[in-house]
Amino acid sequence: MSTVQEILVRSEAIRASLELNDIVIVLDHALYAKAAEIVWREREKYRHLLLRLGTFHTIMTVLAIVGKRFQDAGLGDLCVESGIPAGGSVAGVFKGRAYKRGVRVHKCVLEALLRMKWQCFLHGYKTITLTAGNCE
Repeated sequence: MSTVQEILVRSEAIRASLELNDIVIVLDHALYAKAAEIVWREREKYRHLLLRLGTFHTIMTVLAIVGKRFQDAGLGDLCVESGIPAGGSVAGVFKGRAYKRGVRVHKCVLEALLRMKWQCFLHGYKTITLTAGNCE
């Protein structure tokens, strides 16, 4: 916590010396949680600091949210049966721990859904059969 506190103090000093209205601090998930705790505790002192979660960690969080929301709706079974990730990797994908596999799974699911949408459009919402395709 003392290291995160020092980052915030120095960031505020940099902001003041450059005469900026606000300064953005991008942190990973663990440091963001600690920094947010400090900033919430001392709101007035750090009112000009804008904390932001890094892009990688934001994507991992989104993958975990989507996985949690749709895993029990059949997305988990779909992934296992399609063989996109290995059988043991599905849990990591849906908990947001396997970045590369998670992005690949969601891209393949998106492609499958778009193919189904196009088939509905082209065939006037008749019965849809989705053929396996390469979604590399």
